[in-house]
Amino acid sequence: MTIVIGDCGGVTFREQGVKLYYFFICQTGNYRCHNNSALICNFGLIRYTQNPSNGYPDFSHNPLLTEGFSKTVEDGANQQYIIAVVARKSKIDLFVNGQNIGEVKDNVFTQGVIGVLAKTFGSYSTQVEFSDATVWTF
Repeated sequence: MTIVIGDCGGVTFREQGVKLYYFFICQTGNYRCHNNSALICNFGLIRYTQNPSNGYPDFSHNPLLTEGFSKTVEDGANQQYIIAVVARKSKIDLFVNGQNIGEVKDNVFTQGVIGVLAKTFGSYSTQVEFSDATVWTF
């Protein structure tokens, strides 16, 4: 995945309509941490259950399961990332460039399809390129 311009990109998984998990990474400085807006985060995992009317993530209905800052996610446009999610039963591991950057236990959604996403948190537009997507089943 390459963030060409804008804020964030990522993957969705266990998607069933509008219900899904989405794992995103952002260029440093574009995403303020939900739990402490003074800090900068560059990744997060959301359990998405409904589309808010304003188009922005509604954390009261779409819980933020984890977020943080990882040095693996470099600042600036045109950085290439290998992103991965390992979802086994209730355990969800998040990887960027082969490094585990987070782990969550959540079993609300247990099956569904996968997808990719581009997310804007403040930029006027976001363009993300994806290539070589692979899915493994265990």
